[in-house]
Amino acid sequence: MSKQNKTGFFVQSGSVVAASTLKRTPIIVINYDGPLPAQLTLAGAAALALNILQAVEASAQDTFLIDFLHTRVGAADHEIREIIAEYREWRAKDEGA
Repeated sequence: MSKQNKTGFFVQSGSVVAASTLKRTPIIVINYDGPLPAQLTLAGAAALALNILQAVEASAQDTFLIDFLHTRVGAADHEIREIIAEYREWRAKDEGA
């Protein structure tokens, strides 16, 4: 799977089996516009994917809350910043529970 956005950042992922090891270890390879590809174990790739999905969800929540506070509540920018900071702290504590 590959994707290139308007900034030129390029990511391509695939899977290989390391034939050089006796266990034939499965590896996920991520190519990007950096000098070397990243090689992750299945567990590492799954953890990275989960982290990215959590970041996407958090960003969507933040955007929704900011829009709601601005358009429906009429909160000022400085109030929204304070509320978002407190909300992020609360969300982080909740995720750690």
